Amino acid sequence: MGAKDIVARWQTTTFSQLLCGGDDDDDHCPNLGNDGSCGLEVIEASGWRWDNFSEAYRDTPVVLMLDEEVMAHFAAVTEREALLASMGNAMVTLSSSNTHSYTKVRGMLADYVTEEMPKAGSTSDAEDSFYLFGDHTAEWYGFIDEHYTMPAVAASAPIVSPSFGIGGDGSGVAFHTHGPAFAHVVHGRKRWFLSPPDIQPDFDPSVTTSAWLASERYTASTRAAGSAWIDCTLGPREMLFIPSGWWHATLNLGDTVFISLFV
Repeated sequence: MGAKDIVARWQTTTFSQLLCGGDDDDDHCPNLGNDGSCGLEVIEASGWRWDNFSEAYRDTPVVLMLDEEVMAHFAAVTEREALLASMGNAMVTLSSSNTHSYTKVRGMLADYVTEEMPKAGSTSDAEDSFYLFGDHTAEWYGFIDEHYTMPAVAASAPIVSPSFGIGGDGSGVAFHTHGPAFAHVVHGRKRWFLSPPDIQPDFDPSVTTSAWLASERYTASTRAAGSAWIDCTLGPREMLFIPSGWWHATLNLGDTVFISLFV
């Protein structure tokens, strides 16, 4: 099946319309989404450069609001119909959802969207749940360079590495850590769980985030972290700064398009 056939069948569907399976039933994904609250400081991204931002927030998670007009073009070219039309036959690398993403699988974007994404939330085994994030070919880096306007706060960092991603409803990555990064939601909603570097959450690296959320380990993690625990759901135009070494796991609420900027 070619990308053109898929686009023809899904003409009116965009990633931003597919929340919790594409319907308005609040019970469709019970316990997966919080009440929309976040508790983190929210600042405008404009006016910040990496040097003064890192001085103020180096060790503090914060939400940055991006300029809607500036981000409108990238949002348009990454809507489902548009993206499948332009990049449906492009090769992608899928990663398993466990802590270290041990397994990598290559295939076409169109096949991932139609075959893997619908299965994203159907298993508790993170080794069998795949998502698209990073490991880009030159074609994908060209797409990002052409269409994505990188916020100045990240673009001004000495080194910045972008990673584009698409995750199906109920997909996510188990707890892990890395260096500082900005995580920008383009379409859909993404729920974040964060804990400081010195408070490791109680989790199994091979269990999906959705299964962990329904287990006693979720309760144990929130209890151990206390007031330092962060549970935050973000949507379009919102970009989370994750400081170096912070534990974090993700859960996509509906099909979600995102890009992370590692600095």
